[in-house]
Amino acid sequence: GLRCTGCTSWTSTDKRSVSARAACTREMAAGRRVKGQALVGIIADEDTVTGFLLAGAGNNDLKRNSNYFVVRSSTKKAEIEEVFTRLTAPDGGIGVLLILQVIA
Repeated sequence: GLRCTGCTSWTSTDKRSVSARAACTREMAAGRRVKGQALVGIIADEDTVTGFLLAGAGNNDLKRNSNYFVVRSSTKKAEIEEVFTRLTAPDGGIGVLLILQVIA
């Protein structure tokens, strides 16, 4: 799963590491950025998004904002622009944004 860089040495027996992991998980669930942590944003077709979600790249915060968006043939350009704006916002926590060439 995703984690902040300060929690890279988690062990099941180290209580401080477990405690740090729990704190980072709470911060991420609340939609707040954890220092050193960035997500991959995805704007793509259903197959591409599904592949990234199966690989563990998906994230939803408590406000039900996700770091991915599925584009279908019926998707309006304005919807894609709105998602792009949300994902690229400075406080969005997205480090890399993947957009398929046919959508860009």
